[in-house]
Amino acid sequence: MKRSANIEMLFAEAPFEARFELAKAAGFDAVEFAGWLDKDIGAIKQAARKAEIEIVAFTGDELYSPLDPLRQQAYIDLVTRSAKTAKELGARFLVTHSNALSPEGPVRNEYRELSDAAKLLTMFDTYQKLAPIMQEAGVTLLVEAVNPIAHPGVFMTHVDTAAAIVERVDCESVRLLCDIYHMQVYGGSLIDSLKKYRNLIGHIHFADVPGRHEPGTGEIDFQALCQTLQDIGYRGMVGFALEPQTGSAQAAKAIMSYHA
Repeated sequence: MKRSANIEMLFAEAPFEARFELAKAAGFDAVEFAGWLDKDIGAIKQAARKAEIEIVAFTGDELYSPLDPLRQQAYIDLVTRSAKTAKELGARFLVTHSNALSPEGPVRNEYRELSDAAKLLTMFDTYQKLAPIMQEAGVTLLVEAVNPIAHPGVFMTHVDTAAAIVERVDCESVRLLCDIYHMQVYGGSLIDSLKKYRNLIGHIHFADVPGRHEPGTGEIDFQALCQTLQDIGYRGMVGFALEPQTGSAQAAKAIMSYHA
């Protein structure tokens, strides 16, 4: 199993650029992080090169929402810029959500004035317009549902909704991100979902419930999930987007104990 560390959360005891080498030393194959607009891209590129570690993903739509019909072009423009940054950093994936998320957790805008149908139709249209742009850029958009407890006000809360959008866009440059933490909090049926959406999945995130800590601290059977990944032939990266229960070094040891 290839593992990616979300260094927005793991190794947060150290300065951001130092986390690349810490992730490499801990045994991770790659790193990922949240937004890029407030970061020094040159310094990130240099830190990854020095640590000899891949950057696999980061958030590509931190300011706008794909369900907003009035700012659709602004969303497309931002994601296009994010794709150019991904190419510069050698990243394969851009993570996207139905609503732009604030650093504190709640969404930036709930869009209460829009019906659910309008939100879904706009999201589908937005991803459909972005698909050929991403294809040309050689970058994949990941569509992620997140739970409304961690992110109050979010529209797309269930993996089924995200999968339906990906399936209908029907393009290899738009894939599903299965975040086990969010899926367990809001829906469950983890193994069934992984099997059901095996042909749509581009990336996977692991974290335990409750607490969003490392595997083994909560209720999820991660060894069973690892076996499921083997069973469905998943060969992609597993990202660990979690808050260490005690410290990053201990969390990394727990993460490395699971095999798929």
